[in-house]
Amino acid sequence: AYVEPGAATGINLLVYNAGGMQTNAALQLTIPAPLTYVADSLLCGDGSCSYADGTIQWSGFVGPRTLIPIRLRLQTPPSARYGERYPLTATLIDQDWQETYSLQATLTIARNTLFPIMRRPEQRYRLFMPVAPNNTATD
Repeated sequence: AYVEPGAATGINLLVYNAGGMQTNAALQLTIPAPLTYVADSLLCGDGSCSYADGTIQWSGFVGPRTLIPIRLRLQTPPSARYGERYPLTATLIDQDWQETYSLQATLTIARNTLFPIMRRPEQRYRLFMPVAPNNTATD
């Protein structure tokens, strides 16, 4: 995910049971400093989810071929520099089968710019995009 310094971003986690049997599971996501949790932004599709002391916790029953969404928002610090990366690591535990899975993603501080795509009617399938300067230098 990419986000501007000082902006909030949404994080979506999906717990999926691809098997044919139900199971009980638990997920834990530790929020790395200096990212902060946006109060009252945690939602889970099923089960029980909570936030305390920099950690998101979820637990619940997962039926066969069932997908459970977990959503939250994180705030980046205004002092974050472009190019900084914050690793996000979650641990998912299948409590019935005693299996543990590690999930990893990276939140990168970057400029979010919309690049419109244009096409000339007389030339099918040609895309033209504006040239954008590479402003990756840091102070």
